[in-house]
Amino acid sequence: MVHDFAYDEVTLVMATKGTIESSKFHKLYNKYNNHKTYLLPCPGLANIIEDDNKKKNQTLSKRQFV
Repeated sequence: MVHDFAYDEVTLVMATKGTIESSKFHKLYNKYNNHKTYLLPCPGLANIIEDDNKKKNQTLSKRQFV
């Protein structure tokens, strides 16, 4: 189940490019989109999440996604 606690606010969805391009994601996105949702494809996001090196993750996150 998906619930947006700030429905009237802007929502940023960070996901891998593959996720954003998938039909399953688009069905979910279209069902809950409030027209204030922005999609940000983040290459390497899965690797950053799965890597347990927190310092490296923070550095990569700042460099790639901010």
